[in-house]
Amino acid sequence: LYGSPNLPDQPLAARLEKAGPQQDFAIILARMEAHLAANPGDAKGWSLLAPIYLRQGRYDEAAKAFAAAVRVGNPDADLLAGLGEARIMEAGGVVTAAAREAFAEAVKLDPKSPRARYYLALAKEQDGDGEGAQAALAQLLSEAPADADWTGAVRARLERMQADAGRKAVAALPEAERQQAIKAMVDGLAERLSAGGGSLPEWSRLIRARTVLGDRPAALQAVKTARERLADDKDALAAIDALADELALKEAAP
Repeated sequence: LYGSPNLPDQPLAARLEKAGPQQDFAIILARMEAHLAANPGDAKGWSLLAPIYLRQGRYDEAAKAFAAAVRVGNPDADLLAGLGEARIMEAGGVVTAAAREAFAEAVKLDPKSPRARYYLALAKEQDGDGEGAQAALAQLLSEAPADADWTGAVRARLERMQADAGRKAVAALPEAERQQAIKAMVDGLAERLSAGGGSLPEWSRLIRARTVLGDRPAALQAVKTARERLADDKDALAAIDALADELALKEAAP
């Protein structure tokens, strides 16, 4: 009754491109959903809607939208990787069999797909293959483009895996050997930081470790050096001072 059947088709993607910056996003989203309800075969529309649902935390709807885009369009690695990620989020972070299937298909289409390879590495970790997971992430980083914006997150996850593996290995040692191993790791961290640089978390870890090991002079020196290295970062200096107060290392305060 209110339509205009005499007008030509107006593809969703083209209409979104023409939407002004002041147009309310909720209206755009509602129109997208209405359009897809009436045109479920619009693969492009599903591929636009799925990532929006994913960012909004609507994981079940995101998975369905990605699946629809794959089903009615030409599957590509990005869509399949998105489908796998949505299924993981829907399952509370567990890399399910359905998610693995999507990632495996993504890698078949694009062996270099970073998102699919990342989550397949997490699947290895989930299965107890820590070494395999670390090797997969290390290889992913080694092949990453120089300007890839995802390398920081991957490197952080790899470092956590390595740290967890190190802690488990140390925990399994007899008491005397465990203490020696802990001291060796702390000394290694101190040596690396003494060579230059170091982030706030690294310096904080060293200060705490020295304190726990009962080496107060070394802890005081770590606080002093940390303040020197982080002198240009007011927030970092405040954090170091707070940590020094917490650990009763007030002699190191300026």
